[in-house]
Amino acid sequence: MLKNSSVFILFSFQICLPVKEEPFYKCICQAGFEIKEESSKKCQPAERPQFLLYGQQKPGVVRGLDLKAPKREVIIPMIDLVRPTAMDYHAEANHLYLADSERLQIQRQHISNGTKEVFLDSRLNTVMGLAVDWIGRNLYWTDEGLRTIFVADLNQPLKRASVISDGLLHPRSIVIDALKGLMYWSNWPEGPPLANLEGEEGGKIEMSWMDGSHRETFLSEDIIWPNGLSIDFEASRIYWCDSFLQRIESLSLAKTDRRVHLTHATSTQLVQPYGLAFHQKSIFWSEFEEGHVYKLDLETSNISLILQENPQSFALKVFDREGGAQPRSSHACDEPETCQDLCLVVPNGLHICKCRDGRILNEDGVTCQEIPDWKPPSHCRSNQFQCRRNPKCIDERYT
Repeated sequence: MLKNSSVFILFSFQICLPVKEEPFYKCICQAGFEIKEESSKKCQPAERPQFLLYGQQKPGVVRGLDLKAPKREVIIPMIDLVRPTAMDYHAEANHLYLADSERLQIQRQHISNGTKEVFLDSRLNTVMGLAVDWIGRNLYWTDEGLRTIFVADLNQPLKRASVISDGLLHPRSIVIDALKGLMYWSNWPEGPPLANLEGEEGGKIEMSWMDGSHRETFLSEDIIWPNGLSIDFEASRIYWCDSFLQRIESLSLAKTDRRVHLTHATSTQLVQPYGLAFHQKSIFWSEFEEGHVYKLDLETSNISLILQENPQSFALKVFDREGGAQPRSSHACDEPETCQDLCLVVPNGLHICKCRDGRILNEDGVTCQEIPDWKPPSHCRSNQFQCRRNPKCIDERYT
């Protein structure tokens, strides 16, 4: 303990502050820790089964906040970020996954102890969406720069492959229905949005099996910039926000019941929504330019301001260990010998083996072999070049 100072450091997770009343000191824990037993004065991990995750740019950080007391941080913040555009979590492994589109990295942090590592830092351009497959134990992501959807093994990220690379203009948010073996993603249009309102093709939400097959359009009418996809598994509905049309909407997974829950015309708080998360009959959303986070109670239509932070606000998730957000089910992908590279969950409890990029599946449908002279494609587009000093891609018009 440091003496003769107004602040005393007890150990790495605790600070002792002098106060006027007895016992003349107060113990304060660092973010993500709390004193659970007043007699011990010892900081311990906060550990909440459910909490709000949100990312912001200034400073670049992802925080976890108590849903009942949003000013209380319940995880060690994920810091030293620049542009945290997308996130998801794996409840069983207690891991948070984060895409930093400026650093061109996907990072992983253990929620309890704060251990952080780089999950992937190669062949990434502009990752805008992340989704954890908690059944097959894979991570899916959309890369807007490469116009591709990828998948990688959670335990061996170098086992990665592209699952969809055709017909994607600006792939953004992605969400997984692992129990059904389906994935949904949003695709923004090319060109100015106003042109899309005049009859040209606008944005859309698409869906496919989780191996990229059986692809179809889920929704393409009256939609421009859909983002923040979130599924209510109990009611079989998908929610999203449209930052151009300034709406929050939902559609049944059967495509039969579309609802508008909020518009800018009915609520001035809704201006430029970015991230969205459905949780227990409420919707949380982040405002990109304002940096605010709001909560919409779907039963009462009441809107409450949860956070006022510096802009810009990005992704938003509700970590839920107990509420059925990531229900477990036994599956063939649980066994490591099922597939040599990637085991992808598909409908009806089935699976498909897929080889990492640069390898091809053998006739046994399980093992893979190398493709002779295969070279990984550049992470830059055909009309771009890569900087010598960093992995950023620059348009050839600026040469």
